[in-house]
Amino acid sequence: MSDQIPPQPGGDDPIDRGTDPPPSPGGVPPQPAHWGAVPPATPPGDPFGQQPPGAWAQPPGYPADGYPGPVYARKSQAVPALILSILGLPFCCGPLSIVGLFMGRAEMKAIDRGESDPTKRGTAQAAYIIGIIGAAFLVLGILAYLFFIVVAVSTSPS
Repeated sequence: MSDQIPPQPGGDDPIDRGTDPPPSPGGVPPQPAHWGAVPPATPPGDPFGQQPPGAWAQPPGYPADGYPGPVYARKSQAVPALILSILGLPFCCGPLSIVGLFMGRAEMKAIDRGESDPTKRGTAQAAYIIGIIGAAFLVLGILAYLFFIVVAVSTSPS
């Protein structure tokens, strides 16, 4: 057997050997220096192994690690509004629902103006909707109370 790769019939050898050295006497051709070479850990000219600027940049829209997010003009009132709206439902504290309704609506307007955190919009909207439901229950409760008073007065023997 021959240690050399025979040329292909019909012309030139299809393997471009370029500047590769001739095969070694052992039968295995030596690989060029760039084959399987490990790239340098640091770019040339950077003796301390630091990343170039922007190599691991934070995606846009997210704060970098260790830095706070955007600062808004006022603190969100969405959670207190939701708590008041919910407390107004089962405890017959209808005025709390009305306060939660107005606080939720004011928070949604502040979010629309860019004064408050937009991630709290769903909480503010829930406070507003639950506040409407609580206010409706309050109005129905007052009307039922007045109805019972009118029925009691009209049916009492006088």
